[in-house]
Amino acid sequence: MAETKIIADLLSDEERQLFRRLAVFAGGFSLEAVESICAGVQGSKGAGVQSPLLPRAPAPLLDLLASLIDKSLVGVEQKGNAMRYRLLETVRQYAREKLLEANELEVYCARHRDWFLQLAEQAEPKVRGEEQMEWFARLELEKENWRAALAWSLGQTGGENAERAMRLAGALTWFWIMRGYIAEGRTWLERSLENRAITPARAKALVGLTVVEYFVGTPAKCRETSDESLALYRQQGDKWGIALSALIHAGREDDSSRAAALFEEARRLTQELKDEWLAAGIDVVHGGYVRQRGDLALAVSLFESALAHARRSGERWMIGNALENIGLAALDQGDDERAALFLTEGLKFHREMGDKHQIANCLYGLEIIAWHRADSQQAALLLKQSLTLRREIGDPRDVVRSIWALSQVAATEQRYERAARLLGAVDAQREILFEKDRRAFDDDAKSLRAQVGETMFDQARAEGRVMSLQQATEYALENVKGV
Repeated sequence: MAETKIIADLLSDEERQLFRRLAVFAGGFSLEAVESICAGVQGSKGAGVQSPLLPRAPAPLLDLLASLIDKSLVGVEQKGNAMRYRLLETVRQYAREKLLEANELEVYCARHRDWFLQLAEQAEPKVRGEEQMEWFARLELEKENWRAALAWSLGQTGGENAERAMRLAGALTWFWIMRGYIAEGRTWLERSLENRAITPARAKALVGLTVVEYFVGTPAKCRETSDESLALYRQQGDKWGIALSALIHAGREDDSSRAAALFEEARRLTQELKDEWLAAGIDVVHGGYVRQRGDLALAVSLFESALAHARRSGERWMIGNALENIGLAALDQGDDERAALFLTEGLKFHREMGDKHQIANCLYGLEIIAWHRADSQQAALLLKQSLTLRREIGDPRDVVRSIWALSQVAATEQRYERAARLLGAVDAQREILFEKDRRAFDDDAKSLRAQVGETMFDQARAEGRVMSLQQATEYALENVKGV
């Protein structure tokens, strides 16, 4: 810090201005961002927040930045095709103190937030289309800046800051989901929605949280958030928002008649919009709904339709989802060869995307195939890989399902105490499972108890029941020997 102060004291006024304003960036920044956010430095062009896609920084500001690099206050590195700049954290802290002393902190944090909000809203439709990989690469570079912008906005008072926090969180929803940051996305969406103001941005953040709840939450919470987002989108007349809210609610609706009506509404609106991506999403969710209720023929038809829509959209995450679900339905039908083919293909897409949630689902399906083939070693390996990912993304329901599957593998290997202990851990979390799974779990527990005897089973199950989910996960992964 002392060395930084010595160097900073020797800067020109223009260099000092730029240096302290760079403190609003977290994790790195681009020339385009500097030009727009730090505009107003003497000798540089620009006086406000501009487009996120300016081709280059004006020469005077670039000269100032080059001078800061020469003085070792700013670092520079190549990230793929992008040139990135950053301040060391200790240097950034010093610069931030100077920004505060200059009474500029609020102004430039707001500029920072607004510029990254523009970028996120520009990226939002792009990540659901053919350009998604290019945009993902750009958004990945800015993860720390998203966090800084959201944290600053949520720490401020005033409706405008709350509104923009909801807009930013809502715009980043699909980035978080498709790239496997679903737990982090859930946190930011929930925090932004703590403000109860009824605004257009609230609908977007709500439907984002609804999608997250669909994947890793509870059906009740998913229905609650989708009901509110659906009502708000109806007020706004936003057909796309209505369709998305309706289809996600339908996917977690207990009343099959209401679910059918919501799916029909979503499908009708999507046809009006001529949106291939959303059409694929409807077929995936609807297929999952009827698959859970045993109509495998209809499920396969819907998943195959989803794949056709997804391929026409050119969006790879949805293609991977359709392939994965065709594989899972084939597994239910007892066609392990077809299941392996589609799950393996879907896994390639999900690994390309970096979606840990869907990678885990594919591994889980491939584990079942290995188990059917009496390869318990491969089944256990795939399950542990899947469980590790599910723990990382914060998916408690699927963590429990993975622990349950590992109990089945243990029973196959005649490790009966371990199997019963794992079943006890699942029993302690049974309410998080879907009703169909709870019935199957009860049958599984009765079968193992009859096989190994009441005394041993009951004792081991009791030991498992007192485990926390974290303890049970560690035990399932065999990172601990027992309780």
